[in-house]
Amino acid sequence: MPRNARLAVLFSFIFHGGLILAARYRLSYDAYNHMFFGDHYRMDWWSLWDPRWYTGFSVNSYPPLVHQLIGGLSHVIGLDAAFALILWVAVTLLPLAVYSFARIFVGKASAGYAALGAAFLPSVYLTAHIFGQLPTLAATVTALFGMTALNQYLREGNRLNGALAISLLSTVMAFHHATLLLLPWLVLAITLHLLITKQNNWQTLALRLLIVGIVSMLVMLLVIWPFWEWGRTQSIQTPIDHASRHNFFKDPMAPLLFFLPVYGPLMVIIPAALFLARKRQLLGLGLAFCALFLLGLGNTTPLPRLFFGKGWEWLTYDRFAFWGSLTLLPFFGVIVILLRRQWSRNIRTKIFLALAGTSLIVGLGTAFLPPNLV
Repeated sequence: MPRNARLAVLFSFIFHGGLILAARYRLSYDAYNHMFFGDHYRMDWWSLWDPRWYTGFSVNSYPPLVHQLIGGLSHVIGLDAAFALILWVAVTLLPLAVYSFARIFVGKASAGYAALGAAFLPSVYLTAHIFGQLPTLAATVTALFGMTALNQYLREGNRLNGALAISLLSTVMAFHHATLLLLPWLVLAITLHLLITKQNNWQTLALRLLIVGIVSMLVMLLVIWPFWEWGRTQSIQTPIDHASRHNFFKDPMAPLLFFLPVYGPLMVIIPAALFLARKRQLLGLGLAFCALFLLGLGNTTPLPRLFFGKGWEWLTYDRFAFWGSLTLLPFFGVIVILLRRQWSRNIRTKIFLALAGTSLIVGLGTAFLPPNLV
């Protein structure tokens, strides 16, 4: 692992750690919801019913693994600290997950810069410290590691890598069901990469993909079945308005909340990333980024309605923007190296100072936002 990847883990540990130790997560949207579910498992691990909200509800209504980890750890360090520790671990591991995923498409040096970008990526600070979406973070980290194992299996056919990929994909479902919407785009990127670079013939690739796909779907179905069984009996509620679904051109507040803090300074490299995506080895990743980027714009484009039909009104699209920003990072790594060659080494420092400053502002965003928005 290159020095930049190790530094990325350290920087992520320190920068996020400062915000976590300052308990910024307590002001986030969802942190106390996840603590509540964790408290349920702390009190009664085997019960699927909690009487404390409404007239009682089934905890099957959310995948359990993050909440079970919070509940288990809370016996040792308390509920609040358990949430904080798991969040800290997730954001610290994210640069390592980005590095391993980026290595599929780019060299070690570019992947190292991609990892450094992940340590200072504004969307991660938004997701962790403003939205408090710990299950999404944990599932995304696991998905990126899972894609690395899947790539190894598809290339070499090693059964241990195949088993690891299946295990990690199943864990993704136990962390967060909606992250299933990310997986097809990552698998598409890897499959196209292997086909275009001719690392496999298509017959071998198709067979291995079929094997992993069938086994993964069976295991993931087993993991998520209690949640889907609960959902099968629920009536469809009226969609709750969410600014990430708005047309960003018609609602100026929507991009201020769900676009600018997601990409930050990386907005300026998006045209260059699309130009680089013409390269054979980056074409699949470029297609995945484009799809996630456009979905992250909500109703600004017709894509969500086309992909999800009537169900588009029940999804929130900030998560797609978050995932899109992660798939942008391998391009970011390549661009940093190109800029260093064209100009000077100082450009690297300026880029990361800009990212770090933006990310800290985003992470402290609850101090600046109006009370009705937090």
